[in-house]
Amino acid sequence: MDNNKLKINEKEINRTLLSGDKSDIESFYIEQVSTGSTVWQATVNICKCGIGSTLLFMPQTFAAAGWLESILLLFLTGMMCLYSWGLLIKVLDNMDDGISHTLQTAAGKILGKKFQILAEVVTLIFNLGSILGCMIFILKALSSVFGDSLDSSYKGYVVLSILVIIYFPFSMNRHIEKLSYISSFGVFACNLAFITIIIDSIYIIYTNGIASSCGTVGSNIINFGQVPFYFGVIMFAFDINGIITDVHSSMIEKEKFGLILQRYMIFMISMAAAVGGIAYMAFGLPLKDGELIFTFMDNLSHFIDVLNVLYSLALLGSFLLCAFPMFRRFDQLCDHFIENNPIKFVSRSSFRLFFYVIIMTLAISWPKILDVVNLLGSLFSVTLGFIFPITLYQVFFKGLIPLYTQIINITILTLGIVGGACGVYSTLSSNFF
Repeated sequence: MDNNKLKINEKEINRTLLSGDKSDIESFYIEQVSTGSTVWQATVNICKCGIGSTLLFMPQTFAAAGWLESILLLFLTGMMCLYSWGLLIKVLDNMDDGISHTLQTAAGKILGKKFQILAEVVTLIFNLGSILGCMIFILKALSSVFGDSLDSSYKGYVVLSILVIIYFPFSMNRHIEKLSYISSFGVFACNLAFITIIIDSIYIIYTNGIASSCGTVGSNIINFGQVPFYFGVIMFAFDINGIITDVHSSMIEKEKFGLILQRYMIFMISMAAAVGGIAYMAFGLPLKDGELIFTFMDNLSHFIDVLNVLYSLALLGSFLLCAFPMFRRFDQLCDHFIENNPIKFVSRSSFRLFFYVIIMTLAISWPKILDVVNLLGSLFSVTLGFIFPITLYQVFFKGLIPLYTQIINITILTLGIVGGACGVYSTLSSNFF
């Protein structure tokens, strides 16, 4: 397809979709213009979005809820998410209309336009919260690199300038598979940071013994009183809900997506249990609000600065993935309403820069990231991870679902809603009551 024909098709696609003649927006655009994601590209994008800042909350979760309870919660919520994602993918794969649907467009076609808007709003808020969390951790990491060399009032602006230079070219990509390059680096950098945490924790256990600042690890097995609060935190650990169907809709071999999700879940649960359990044994009651553990490892000296920079760049990959759906939608609006290419480019660029400045400003001033994570997990992870997928499955396959499958679906949906409600209540009560 030559460039002139491509431009005509892009313009016609956006005109048709935005007028409401087609229910699908994202995936129809991908099928007509993009070549699609390979299995490797989809895998690294899923892993990068799902492995990041939330793992740093695991030591705190293990200390508060107990090691056995934390492992059980990780496994239970992980299996619930995997099962629910499987239902959602089954619905998308069986919507035989020649379109690669996302959660939002599937909700619109199966449940109606109002539910499509609701799904888009929930996804937007969830992704914004994920982006905010990434920015807060990036600021913490890079601020420790700068140390006292800069006045604290200027650190955020220095960090902002550095990240804008790195972030801007990647954010202009219009197809999610193009982000797989920075995602590949991000997965490597994240794993390097977490492996360093595990190695240093093992070293501390070997030299100083198991920590006992909040009781011995052996006695802190289960603390049911902490389940409501940390249910949302652990739900948010599996934070691919904001992009999962975008990645799926971009794939060339969609039939392999289930295997990608299974591998991600195995790796995620294993890494979360290792980071949470071993760091808890080393530090006892660990650092608050997911503060970067490796900043306290004095024996590694300047190597810590390198890890902080790598980790920050890795989180930048999650930022780009979570922001991708809203950037693409804005680009489609530009294509629809603006004919002049230079003006179109300026509009797209300005929107990205403005969005980035707003997020960074919030990150600089936000007080409690743990509460943000728990609320996001309790409200929006539950909605995107359980309520929408199970509801879509029940409606789409109505009359064809075996009784035992319906019982499992209702049970998982009930557990998700109850856990989410308890997480919201515990967070609000701890801050306002």
